[in-house]
Amino acid sequence: MAELAKKIYIYPAKLVNIELEEKWVQPVLTSNSSIVNGNSFGVSCNSYSSNSSSASGDIYKAFDSDKTGTYWRSGTSTGWFSFYSSVALKVKSIELTPYYSYPMTGTVEVSSNGTTWSKIKDWTNTKNATFTIEVNSDNYYKYYKVNITKISRDVIHCCNVAIDAVTKKVTQESNSSAKLYTTINEVGSEYIMSNIDGITCYTSLGSNSDIRATNGKVLKNNKVYSILRTGKPPYNRVSWNTAGTYTFTVPEGVSRVLLSLAGAGGGGGGYAYNEYAECCRGSRGGRGNLVYQYIDVQQSQTYSIIVGLGGTAGRSNIHIGTYNYRGDDGGKGGTSSAFGVLSYGGNGGNGATIDGSTHGDLGSAPDVANTGNGQGGEGGAGGTLTFRWDKEGDHDVGNLTSAKNGSDGWCIIEYGGSI
Repeated sequence: MAELAKKIYIYPAKLVNIELEEKWVQPVLTSNSSIVNGNSFGVSCNSYSSNSSSASGDIYKAFDSDKTGTYWRSGTSTGWFSFYSSVALKVKSIELTPYYSYPMTGTVEVSSNGTTWSKIKDWTNTKNATFTIEVNSDNYYKYYKVNITKISRDVIHCCNVAIDAVTKKVTQESNSSAKLYTTINEVGSEYIMSNIDGITCYTSLGSNSDIRATNGKVLKNNKVYSILRTGKPPYNRVSWNTAGTYTFTVPEGVSRVLLSLAGAGGGGGGYAYNEYAECCRGSRGGRGNLVYQYIDVQQSQTYSIIVGLGGTAGRSNIHIGTYNYRGDDGGKGGTSSAFGVLSYGGNGGNGATIDGSTHGDLGSAPDVANTGNGQGGEGGAGGTLTFRWDKEGDHDVGNLTSAKNGSDGWCIIEYGGSI
């Protein structure tokens, strides 16, 4: 954008809440700190005990940052430990360093009051070394509990627990300034014009519900508009063409996107042949559907994107009886989805069938796509084969080509600019 290095300021200012994530620093414990609201951080466990050769055993020794010398010893083969923070945490991961025996299975639970618990994670481990439980909590909680349901031997030992977490920080930002631009294309359909230091400038206008709205108001053509902090975003394009689940967060200032969404192609059908030199190729899979559509979206909202998986190729030459063989049908292509819009995958290609009850001519199957036939993901080719004949007139299988998987779908999102 040809954004001017100056801003206009609107009074009185409007304060808006801004939520930020801040890295949490785990305290180092030197003694047992109980889980009570009077402490900023506390730990607890089902039990702890000493062995005959060491005074180790207290739960705090798994939180003293020493990965080699001290450890928590539960005295039981199953158990749990929990931790409390006076500031609610969103835990990304918990790293455990075992000692002597190692945890193999367990769960992670969360609570807002330390009484009612909800499971958010099942975990497994196969090594007697430091390992990480990927928690990825979707919210902030004051209480977390790690349950250990199976260990490698004896009783639970844990040298160290390292917690990777963030806290929520709410700040207030003054919504009192608006950017100036030097071209109309950058501000959208509604704007005000001004002259700053001899330069003609433009400022965007919009509704009061726009996330970019300041406290400033303008009366234009008998209609009240809010002065917007920023103009229209420049054109951009994002895409995904490998099967999977993704997310898209709508940038500031974007209220509409152009969606191109393709379903996956169907898999090709398998070939078949028999001892009578009868052979038949499979059919090609159908193409997935393709959708072009403008979508109204909410700024800063995150949407789920699913790209469909290409259909699986059909197996070839499956024996189903005397001189009878068939190829499997190809699998249907996966459905792609975004913003509540669905784009269906193509059907799989038909597998070939050989009925060898009599000596017959070479068979064939139509080399056309099965139903689907959209413009989305391409259907997989059907399996093919040819026979070759030697000089004595005997036959043998020549070139064999297995059926192919259908191609994955795709998703393209365009926004900004003239969209």
